Amino acid sequence: MTVLVGLPTIVGATELDQQREQSILLIRSGQVDTGLQQLKHLLEQYPQDQKLIADYVLSSYYNGKLSLSDQKYLQNINPAHYPNYGRISLIKALRDLKQYNAAEQWVNQFNVIQPDMSWTVWRALLQAESGETGKAKKTLKNIKLDKLSADSLTLLAYVYRLVDMPVESLQAAEQALKKNPNAESREQTVLALMATSDYTEAQRIFNDVPQGLQTEQ
Repeated sequence: MTVLVGLPTIVGATELDQQREQSILLIRSGQVDTGLQQLKHLLEQYPQDQKLIADYVLSSYYNGKLSLSDQKYLQNINPAHYPNYGRISLIKALRDLKQYNAAEQWVNQFNVIQPDMSWTVWRALLQAESGETGKAKKTLKNIKLDKLSADSLTLLAYVYRLVDMPVESLQAAEQALKKNPNAESREQTVLALMATSDYTEAQRIFNDVPQGLQTEQ
């Protein structure tokens, strides 16, 4: 396949989108390095393009290619215009890079733009994983379980276990299991039950998962 090199210095919006989408197609077809390199070329010329930044972060993250040096691209993110589909990937990517403070700052900004209780869960998670247990527990006090989706409840159960709150972890996990009994919510329920020494019930729920437990959050 012909590889794009020497991108033009002036690209119309439509052509820019085509270049970006072609790079994504290359990545999805297995030509990850080539596709990411093309996205980088485009970012050098259009560093403020929010879709371009989001696609680069998302593609790099899910292919295990994002590095600390890529944070220079994140400096141009405009929270008000950054695509919704790229927000969680941005937080996860920074979390994996152990850039907890940077991730929390973005969580706070996204929450201002689109208030949602799930951002509070992410804030508590980042605080807990960075070792700020006391701060995380304080953040957790602001969470209302009935305001969360099954996915957020599953994540919350994990956070509660991180800060040694097994009873609350079980409550969140059981609510997640009721809303969506998938592998992740079952896993968190089993782990929460084990943390409260209810091994019989943990074994029963574990046996309901055909392929066993999945990896943790």
